[in-house]
Amino acid sequence: MSETINIRQIAALAKLSVAPDEEERLSREMEAILAFGRQLQELPLEGVPQTQHILDQHAVLRTDAVQPGLPSCAVLEAAPARLDEYIAVPRTVE
Repeated sequence: MSETINIRQIAALAKLSVAPDEEERLSREMEAILAFGRQLQELPLEGVPQTQHILDQHAVLRTDAVQPGLPSCAVLEAAPARLDEYIAVPRTVE
């Protein structure tokens, strides 16, 4: 199944500029990518479990746990500038 690939339209949707001399090459490359996708669709996958990742790994991060924070007075003492009970920061939005 041969498809006509409109590289200009794809480039416009992706907000890319493509030189006219690159269009033919990109069209051939896109055709090859789509052909490979069609080959993958023809594979017999009945009975093959779906996976989200190629490796069977689990999260190696610690579990979230509530921990006590710093006392506000210690944070305010370490702040370079403060305004009453708040940390003063430079204005970033006018």
